[in-house]
Amino acid sequence: MKRQLILISGLFLCIACYAQKFQYGITSHIAINQPQKYRTHIGWAIGFIGEYNFNQNRIGNFYFTSKLKISEKGWKDDIYDIEEEKHTRTTHTYYLEIPISIGYKLIINTKSNIFFDFGPYLAYGLFGNYNIDYAELENDKNDLFTCGAYKRFDFGFQGNIGINITNFQIGIGAVQSIIKPTKDIWNLENPKEKSFLLNISYFFNR
Repeated sequence: MKRQLILISGLFLCIACYAQKFQYGITSHIAINQPQKYRTHIGWAIGFIGEYNFNQNRIGNFYFTSKLKISEKGWKDDIYDIEEEKHTRTTHTYYLEIPISIGYKLIINTKSNIFFDFGPYLAYGLFGNYNIDYAELENDKNDLFTCGAYKRFDFGFQGNIGINITNFQIGIGAVQSIIKPTKDIWNLENPKEKSFLLNISYFFNR
């Protein structure tokens, strides 16, 4: 009986220690999407964040973090009608995105620290479309991923730096895709993602 109580107590202690190291919450960002040779587009994302903290020393600690989020990305460019008047084409694409990073936290005090992390991301295209600010030019209502304009998968790298204050995490980041997203009917386009992010997250169990 004593042995069983010791084992149960040890199990609960392990769970408590793991829960202390693993933190989770919600996350969002505003993105300035600026593909090379295309105009700036403001995107966004919302989702969940998880973070596992390794043992802390006097200076700080390493950590592993990942997110699962819905991201809206896009770009703008200029097109011309038959009278050579300029109009704006705006493209919107929506992805299920999973960034995975390893980082380090530098302790400021017991309630705050500075963090920086870096790692790859993988994204799966859900749907997308484009519109033109001119009624007589065609606006495509078809999904860009199913009509042969966009590839389903995107891959690249991202890095972030910021500050943790109690349950909040605020930071800035940069994203660079290494895959040309377009194909077939849009093969001449190459709006490879390059974005700058403003991130904010809230952790439930800090």
